[in-house]
Amino acid sequence: MKPTDQQILNSKHANNSYSNYVSYLKAEGVKGSPRGLPTRARYNEQLQFPATTMINRRGKVPALAAMEALQVIAGIFDKDKIAEVAPNAKLDLFTDQSAYGPRIASQMPKVIEALNHDKLDRRAVVFFGRPEEVGTAGLPCTLTAQFQTVGQGIYGTFNMRSSDGVWGLPYDIVVFGALIQAVAHCTSRKPLGMTLNLANAHLYENTLKDAEVRKAGVTFLLDFPKHMLRWEELEMWASNEIYGQPWGTWGPPGFKFWVNNTEKKAPTIEDYL
Repeated sequence: MKPTDQQILNSKHANNSYSNYVSYLKAEGVKGSPRGLPTRARYNEQLQFPATTMINRRGKVPALAAMEALQVIAGIFDKDKIAEVAPNAKLDLFTDQSAYGPRIASQMPKVIEALNHDKLDRRAVVFFGRPEEVGTAGLPCTLTAQFQTVGQGIYGTFNMRSSDGVWGLPYDIVVFGALIQAVAHCTSRKPLGMTLNLANAHLYENTLKDAEVRKAGVTFLLDFPKHMLRWEELEMWASNEIYGQPWGTWGPPGFKFWVNNTEKKAPTIEDYL
């Protein structure tokens, strides 16, 4: 398995798009101090990325992105395994609030069922938050995800109440892309791209140095077994990648990466219609 030429070309453009986005927040962000933490923020921003792209920014740990994505697909949250692959990460950020796997595990089989029953279904939506969390610190940053068939592939739309451009967004893009790839696999379609609707898009002042983006784009693909088409089977596969496979610097065998230096305009949703 390897990415298509177009996927490789897209990853470089996405890296550039992220770099431009961070520069925009630095220059145009409204300064404030929510919870006493200085930020620069913009409101109701929209971003688009291919579903196979990893942002290649300074200080990013690829294995952490792989671990987060696989735990979401597996429907679990294991902080010890996160610490194992990223011992220098801010582990206090990994709490029930960001434990997306258990939050959406029971909903994902219904997404697959809906899209297999009617490929144009508009109700393949998962909810990350719980009613009792509204107005509390427990409310997750991601609120909903919707998966739709566009042409011959799957496109995802993710609505976020809050998006940290440095410590959060580059990892969220991988998690969301992995979900799109998994849904596409279970519905025998192609993974396309994602739209992110960010109600509050911000940078923390103390993370600006980590917003530097490397020139090379990174493309990732999950190597799902072809015979595993049920969501429950992908949960078991992801668990085996986490606990039963050797991990390298970039992740386990089933999480594959390509680094490239090619530039090309990436598609938007209109290109898939």
